[in-house]
Amino acid sequence: MTSGMIVYVFCQDLDALRRFYETATGITGQTAGPNWVSFPLGGAKFALHRQLPDDPQDPAPFRVDFLVDDLEEALATFEDAGARVVRGVQDEAFGRSAILHDPEGREFTLVQEELG
Repeated sequence: MTSGMIVYVFCQDLDALRRFYETATGITGQTAGPNWVSFPLGGAKFALHRQLPDDPQDPAPFRVDFLVDDLEEALATFEDAGARVVRGVQDEAFGRSAILHDPEGREFTLVQEELG
């Protein structure tokens, strides 16, 4: 039986990206060795893994959406942490969203669901 999920990305600068995501999410990363840090998000974890020169991984595109309670507040927090807004707040059928890039240029979305 599946009990959760880990989504992770390979990154060039683990320390810088860790600081960014700690500042933006308000969650302290949990270190599991010199090349790995994870951020617990309920039944899931978002994790960063250092790209190792002797074991390069495919930097295939991925999509991460962070669920937030207050989109404007989260958008400001992520921007202050160093994210770049790609597309500002937009109304969607499921609620509202905004698209950003992290400091290494990866695209992600902030989503405020309006479940009715």
